[in-house]
Amino acid sequence: MTNEEMIEHLTSLSKADYDAMRSYERVTGEIDEVTIREHLQKFREEHQRHFDAMSELIQKAGGERPEPSPDIRGYFMEVMSLLRSQTGTKGALRASENVEKHMVERYEEAVRMDFPSDVRTVLEKHLSDIESHLTYVQNELAGMEARK
Repeated sequence: MTNEEMIEHLTSLSKADYDAMRSYERVTGEIDEVTIREHLQKFREEHQRHFDAMSELIQKAGGERPEPSPDIRGYFMEVMSLLRSQTGTKGALRASENVEKHMVERYEEAVRMDFPSDVRTVLEKHLSDIESHLTYVQNELAGMEARK
């Protein structure tokens, strides 16, 4: 992988983390349960840290820090998250589940690429964080279904 390709891939991932962060900003206001809202706020903060870490890797590789702005996919994710969250906590969790599934796919693809070991280590840590987000969201949804 060339340095330019690495910067391109990392920039794309950083934008995906930014988009996930924005989606969480949209859904947390629609959640009544304090514990769930606090978890999702923590996930938003972790996506912010991922964006910052990716930006540092990009700069270290000679690229420019990405602008924190959504791309077209990010706008779509944000709108879908907002619409789903209008149905309350369950809708917000469904929106979060979709966001995290997308993020897991993106990071799984990235860790299979030929990145330098220091970059791969960061990507693997981010993937682990995101997988824990997805597990939490899916467990909360399953609990809601069981209580019906």
